[in-house]
Amino acid sequence: MKNTIEIAKQLGITLKKIGTFKGHEGMLGINADICLNGKAFAHAYDDARGGEMDITPIGYTKENKDTIAELEEKLKTFPEYKVELGNSNFMMRDSLDDIVNALVDAHLHKQELKKLENKGILLEGENGNVSVVSWQHGDIGKMIGKFGAAQVIEKLLQPTYDQYKAEGKNILNVEYLKKVGVKI
Repeated sequence: MKNTIEIAKQLGITLKKIGTFKGHEGMLGINADICLNGKAFAHAYDDARGGEMDITPIGYTKENKDTIAELEEKLKTFPEYKVELGNSNFMMRDSLDDIVNALVDAHLHKQELKKLENKGILLEGENGNVSVVSWQHGDIGKMIGKFGAAQVIEKLLQPTYDQYKAEGKNILNVEYLKKVGVKI
């Protein structure tokens, strides 16, 4: 997915008006506008029933239809990469559908991090999983309210942050920790 996000950045592809919903058998449905350099040109819709994603030009204009075709052609110029699925390996090249799915996943991941940012120190684990270093007294805001910011930072947050930083861990909620007073 990381390569797919990089390709999206190189091409200037972003999403707006991202909506997701639970579809058939728990699959994730997608509804979003696809933008090129900030301008919406197509709409992506996946009804979560196992078929392909529908990508339609906004306004059904020839210009927007051509933009979709041009992007698909540009994507063919990027090198294939190896994908492992179970015991099988195969080569793959990203399509516009893959770009949309990766951008939606990144959006959802960012939303999840936002929900968790005050729960403790967020660490990136294997395969992009998130683990939360937390304390029995509750989230950071509650601890600061109960014990005071100086004490919570000095006794818990700063030493824990420093330890994981020294171990080379990727800390995901650095901006939040800075905001509450941890020295980064």
